Amino acid sequence: MNIRQLTIPFLAAVVVGNAQTATLDVNGNYIVPYTDAKGQAATYTFVPRNKVVPTLTSSVSGMDNYQYQYSLSNGVNAQQSIEAIEFIGLGPGISFNQINLPFGTTPPNFAFGFNNGPAGLLIRWNSVYPSDSNSRPVTIQPGQTVGGFKIILPFLAGIVNMKVFGFVPDDQCALVECTPVLSSDGQEVEYPDLDEQIEPLTDLSADVLVPAPVISFSDGGGTVVSVKIELASWPAITQASQTFVNQASPRLDVLADALTRCNISGANAAEADLENLITAASTDDLSPLGAYVLRFDLREVLRRFQNPPYIYCQPVPPPTPAP
Repeated sequence: MNIRQLTIPFLAAVVVGNAQTATLDVNGNYIVPYTDAKGQAATYTFVPRNKVVPTLTSSVSGMDNYQYQYSLSNGVNAQQSIEAIEFIGLGPGISFNQINLPFGTTPPNFAFGFNNGPAGLLIRWNSVYPSDSNSRPVTIQPGQTVGGFKIILPFLAGIVNMKVFGFVPDDQCALVECTPVLSSDGQEVEYPDLDEQIEPLTDLSADVLVPAPVISFSDGGGTVVSVKIELASWPAITQASQTFVNQASPRLDVLADALTRCNISGANAAEADLENLITAASTDDLSPLGAYVLRFDLREVLRRFQNPPYIYCQPVPPPTPAP
C-alpha cells in the first residue's frame, strides 16, 4: 500500500508565544524571529520531520498468534531519511506486560519498544543512536527499503494509524546557543520552548493505514460483532464507503447469529454471501487493504468455529418436552 507524502499547508504566519510569529519558507521550515540576550534580532529555524516519501507493505500470517510483518521504503526524492515508525493506540483495553515479551523484532540498527497508555498500546521502532554523539544514527535513506519490522500477537487484523518520522539532527536548545536572557534586575528569563509551541502547529509525520492487531476473540458471534464495529469506522478513514458498510452490516449480523447458534451451514452461507459482496465491491467502495483485512478476519473466525479445539460456542439443546 502506498503512503502519501505529507505536505504542510502553507501558512503565512503562525503565532508562537509572546506575539512572535513563525513563517514557513520555501523548504518547508519554520523561521522563528526572537530577540537574543543582547536585545538584537535573531532567528531560529524549526525543521519538521515530514520530508519523507514512505511506502509501506504489510502482511499477516500464522494461527492464533499472528505475525504482522512490515517493510518500509523511503522514496528517492525524499529530503530526509526515516528515523522512526510507530502505531498509535492499538485498541483501548489491550494491555501487555513482561510476560508478553518478546513479541516484537527489529531489523538491524533499529530498536523496538511499546508503552501502555490510556488510548491503548503504542508500538514504536526507532533508529539506534550510536554511542559516539557526533555520529548519525542508521536510518532508512532516500531510495532504501528496510524489512524485518515484526510483531506477534493473538489479535485479528484491523486498520489503525501509523506514523513515519524523518530524521532531523537533535538540537537540545530551541534558541541559538541557549543564551540566557536576564531581566533588568539580573534574574534569568527563560524563553518559551519554541519547539513545543510550534510542534502542535505542524504535522511532523506521515499518517498511514496498515493492518494491525486490534480485535481479540471472545466467541464466534461476539467477535463478528467486533469486526462490524471496526468496519463502521472505515468511512472516516476512507477505507470503505458508507454504502459498503450499509450492505455488509446486515450480512455480518446474519453471520454472528449463525455462529452464536452454532449453525455451521448458516455460517458458511453467510460468509459466502459476504465474500461475494467483497469481490463485487469497487475500490471506491472498499479499499484493497479493507478487503484484505475483512477476508482475513472472517476466515479466522470460521476456522476457529469449525475446527476443534477452537470452538467458541456450544449448541443449545432442544427443550425437554413437557410430560
